[in-house]
Amino acid sequence: MGDCHTGKRLALVVGLVVVFALVPVLLTAGRGKALATEKPGAETVVAEARVLVTELETQLRTTAMNLKKAKQRLARLERSAEPSPKEELNPVADAGADQTDLVEGVWRIVGVNGHEGGNYQKPPYDEYKIMSAGHYLWLSFSPETGKVLRSGGGEYSIRDGKYKAQIEYSNSEDLLVLAGQEYKGTFKLEGKKWYHFGKVPNGAVFDELWERVH
Repeated sequence: MGDCHTGKRLALVVGLVVVFALVPVLLTAGRGKALATEKPGAETVVAEARVLVTELETQLRTTAMNLKKAKQRLARLERSAEPSPKEELNPVADAGADQTDLVEGVWRIVGVNGHEGGNYQKPPYDEYKIMSAGHYLWLSFSPETGKVLRSGGGEYSIRDGKYKAQIEYSNSEDLLVLAGQEYKGTFKLEGKKWYHFGKVPNGAVFDELWERVH
């Protein structure tokens, strides 16, 4: 029994020692938490306000600089978009301008019958066309034998986006009967490609895609 009471008293003493040891720690932690939750002092508030004002001033200066650059760029764009005095006197001069020289050069046919669906097919023949000074000459031949199949030539003009031409000579009877007759078509250039569509006087449709080679 004596040993039992002695053990209990010893445990009580140890417990009290632990409690007294923890009290300062708990009090210190409580004071730290209280300080952390206290409102900042006047000096802290003023310092934070100064930082905020400095940031806003920097943003305002940056915005002002960007606005100035934007105004300068707009002024340059407006000046470049203004028509020249010559254009103002004759604003439709380009509408009916001669565009014949746009297709001058040597062309090779790369596709036919693609006007409606856009899927051009490679023709079973090779054909080249020379356009120069309002005159054209074309020649088709067999890629296997090199034999000339058909040829022809004449005059052409392009004005206001419209293609006009007439046949003057050919080695093909069906084209010779059309000599001197005018036919019309459309043309569209995209880089080195020339989309050519129209109808000759006998009703035959030409639906061709050409590629510039020179």
